[in-house]
Amino acid sequence: GESKKTEDRSHFGSSLDSPSARESAPHCRRPFAAPCATHSAAMADHDLKDENARLKAQLAELQRQREDERAQYEAKVLAERNEVKHHADSAQQRTSELEAMKQSMVKLTRQLDEEVT
Repeated sequence: GESKKTEDRSHFGSSLDSPSARESAPHCRRPFAAPCATHSAAMADHDLKDENARLKAQLAELQRQREDERAQYEAKVLAERNEVKHHADSAQQRTSELEAMKQSMVKLTRQLDEEVT
C-alpha cells in the first residue's frame, strides 16, 4: 500500500537529488514529494540544456557527414573528369592517326595513278 505509493513517486526523488537541481532549488528537499514550481522550472531548464547539448552533438555529426559526402562527391567528379579527358585525348589521337593515314593513302593513290599513266 503505502510503500507502493512511495515507489511510484520515487522518480521525482532521483531527479530532485541531482546536484544541479539542488543548487537551483535548495529550499526543495522533499525527495518523494512532487516538485515545487521552482524545482519544476529548474528541471525543465535542465531538460532544455540536455536537449540543446544533444541537438548540438547531432548537428556536429550531420555537419561532419555532410563534409565527408562533399569530399567523396568532389573526388568522384574529379575522377570522372579525368576519365572523360583521357577518352577525349584518346579519341583526338585516333582522329589524328586516321587523318595521317588518309593523307598517306591520297599520296599513294596519286603515285599509283602517275605510274599507271
